[in-house]
Amino acid sequence: MLKRHWKAGVLVVLALAAGLLVWLAQRSPLPAPTAGSGAAPGTPTPADSSLALPQRPPLPAYRPSAPEAPPKPRAPEAPAPAEPRIPPVPYRYAGMLGQQVLLAKDAAIVAVSPGEVLDQVYRVDAIDEKGVSLTYLPLGKRIVIER
Repeated sequence: MLKRHWKAGVLVVLALAAGLLVWLAQRSPLPAPTAGSGAAPGTPTPADSSLALPQRPPLPAYRPSAPEAPPKPRAPEAPAPAEPRIPPVPYRYAGMLGQQVLLAKDAAIVAVSPGEVLDQVYRVDAIDEKGVSLTYLPLGKRIVIER
């Protein structure tokens, strides 16, 4: 017969436990916290505690200043103009034929004599045992093609 009524017995025990809890709650209610204190009951207030922080004077009025603007980068100074350079001479010494000197440019051979202008850029100034002296006309600079 006990097997049949075990559910009813468990319900009776639970109802008694709930009733006991309600009766205890009504008999000794918890004190309500005061409006000014947010502390739980039994917690010491700062005035009662020896660990309370000391009172400090307020900080003086502080007005942070705006950060200084970073210095503007200086414009790079223009480098001094480089002296114009003579491009590589396309001619090389190829030999002599009488009073004329033979110069080679790529696959072509050119016979030159003093005073002659090559490609409207180079003037033949002199021919001697060292080689051929040319003047680069745009800059007026001298060049020697050695033998």
